[in-house]
Amino acid sequence: MNIYRILTANVIEVVNNLHLKNLDLLTVGISIAAISILGFVIYFNNRSSITNKTFAALSASAMIWAAVNYLSYQTNNYAELTLWLLRTVLFFAVWFAYFLFKLTYVFPGNEMVFPKWYRSFLVPFVVFTSLLTLTPFVFFGISQISAVGSVSHATILPGIAVFGIVVFILIFGSFFNLIKKLREAKKAEKPKFRLMLVGTIITFGLIITFNFIFPIALFNVKYIPLGGLFIFPFVAFTAYAIFKHRLFNVKNIVTAVFTFFLCFVTLVEIVFAPDTTQMLLRIAVFFVSLMISIKLVQNTFELEAANEKKAEFMSFASHELRSPITSIKNYSELLLEGGMGKLNPDIKDGVQKILVSANGAIALIAQYLNKAKMELNQFTYFITVFDIAKTVRAAVDNVQVNAEQKGVFVTLKLDEKAVVNVKADEGKVREAIGNILDNAIKFTKIGGVLVTVEDGRDKVIVKIADTGAGISPDMMPLLFKKFSKDDSQKNIMGSGLGLFLSRTFVDAMKGRLWAESEGEGRGSQFYIELPKT
Repeated sequence: MNIYRILTANVIEVVNNLHLKNLDLLTVGISIAAISILGFVIYFNNRSSITNKTFAALSASAMIWAAVNYLSYQTNNYAELTLWLLRTVLFFAVWFAYFLFKLTYVFPGNEMVFPKWYRSFLVPFVVFTSLLTLTPFVFFGISQISAVGSVSHATILPGIAVFGIVVFILIFGSFFNLIKKLREAKKAEKPKFRLMLVGTIITFGLIITFNFIFPIALFNVKYIPLGGLFIFPFVAFTAYAIFKHRLFNVKNIVTAVFTFFLCFVTLVEIVFAPDTTQMLLRIAVFFVSLMISIKLVQNTFELEAANEKKAEFMSFASHELRSPITSIKNYSELLLEGGMGKLNPDIKDGVQKILVSANGAIALIAQYLNKAKMELNQFTYFITVFDIAKTVRAAVDNVQVNAEQKGVFVTLKLDEKAVVNVKADEGKVREAIGNILDNAIKFTKIGGVLVTVEDGRDKVIVKIADTGAGISPDMMPLLFKKFSKDDSQKNIMGSGLGLFLSRTFVDAMKGRLWAESEGEGRGSQFYIELPKT
């Protein structure tokens, strides 16, 4: 019982020590952080899109409006400052309503040619109205300055009617745009408009309830400064609508979540600020954290854009390089097959060397291109049922010229009529087998390579055994790592990517790839295990 009383007393003491007056700042701060980060995430995802740019502008106006709206009731005995804060609240309210209308007008397009009425009438009138809110024709002065945490009263002039009419038209037009697009949209496109409409209804439902009904009907004005919290649902629903239909890189989403968490932590510190000085210091830290977060999000998207350009260059370069090399390969094969007459032994040997070099260059280009695609998460697998026996035969035939040039044999131990079906990506399996066979020939000086196919009950194992250099115990753990090469075999050319890519392929197809060796100079055995149909 005593322990219970002590715990209860401690909890009460902690609660009493909390500066609960800062909780409203916490909620507004969280909203501002979330709105700004979402706005920049959407913008950086596609800077050329009119939808993304308008959403960013909407988020910026909402963020500033929420901050100024909160500050307007934190001033005490500063009538002139309070007056300008109230005017600024209306100024950004006009622009928020305008960008809301514009967003619903352009969403979800990337480009837009605006009609004459939009450019010649709407935009100038919005500019005029926003500037009008900063003049005495709307708020002439402060009639009553309230204590900190309360809403001050201003002397209102007829100019407020212009503000009200313009904002009402813009908001009504926004609803009209959304409902019209929702009705005209195809079935697959309707969800994104529903999301925006739901967010809009929630946001303006909250604003009407707490900024109009409560103050007018219940004389309760304490919720007016929390406008940023009311705007957040619309921004969140709209961001999700854009996100859902313009898929982002997972890395970008993780970065956005992390940066928001960083801002949230700094905001929580404000709640525990013991005095005004500490609170102001922690507010400054929050805004610095927010700026750093936005920069981090920007850097993440710029890095992704650079990677995409790199992938495009790799694809272009590989195509441009592969085309002439493929021609060299095809003509070499034509010569070796006797398509242009019988070749004497010396010429045949030279043509074989050309063909081996062409095959090696094509394989090298493919490996670097595959690596680039993997790093950008652009790799795809086409899983089908196919005869792996046929694939193994083709792979063995493909390396016979390399083996002949090296003076080693490649033997396939498999019934010519055997059919062994597996479920995997045929192209990736062929490439994995080719990489291992190529390595086996490279590292074998005397003897050769034996390839077998073991047909099991629910799996198939392709075994590639050679009499080559073998694998040292120190090298075995590094064998399938990216760019790993045996230092003792420096005279053998290669990218160091073949085995890494092969294991990546096989793992992705729910198979296994492993190697065995009794040590250096004693050969090696590679096993590819794949599931049957």
